[in-house]
Amino acid sequence: MFDLSVYLAALVVLAGAAALTWVVSVLRHNVAIVDSLWSLLFLLAALTYAASAPAAAAGTGGLTRTGIVLVMVAAWALRLAIYITARNWGEEEDRRYQKIRRRNEPGFAFKSLYLVFLLQAGLAWIISLPLHGAILGGAGPPGALDRAAVLLWFVGFAFEAGGDWQLARFKRDPA
Repeated sequence: MFDLSVYLAALVVLAGAAALTWVVSVLRHNVAIVDSLWSLLFLLAALTYAASAPAAAAGTGGLTRTGIVLVMVAAWALRLAIYITARNWGEEEDRRYQKIRRRNEPGFAFKSLYLVFLLQAGLAWIISLPLHGAILGGAGPPGALDRAAVLLWFVGFAFEAGGDWQLARFKRDPA
């Protein structure tokens, strides 16, 4: 069941998180922090949807669809945010953002609020729509389709984590 007020509430939460992160980026003079925020925006959206989930979808104990979705989103979001943060720690601003900065001076510090941060929040909000359906439309116990979705998630998670590991290993090799 689609609930527009909950979906719009998620937009407000995501925009707020983006604005707070933007403040940090202005202080650090580095907008690349948005890369670490990206996956966490989906976790915030999922948590916003779950906070509004009816008792039937949220369950009163045991394994629920809402719980399964939250665990999967949290695992993905936290792994990716930690990986990107560790990879970028102590590095200068990513060249993509340096190029955007040069194209949008003067005033990039303010412009980055909407060119980088609110844009990312808006995209994450749109892409999070399936989470809204999975969490708010998930009444009843998990079934075969849920098990298939969890299996597919594990395959995707393993491929993404493996790809990140391979890329990091490749970049460490001077040859």
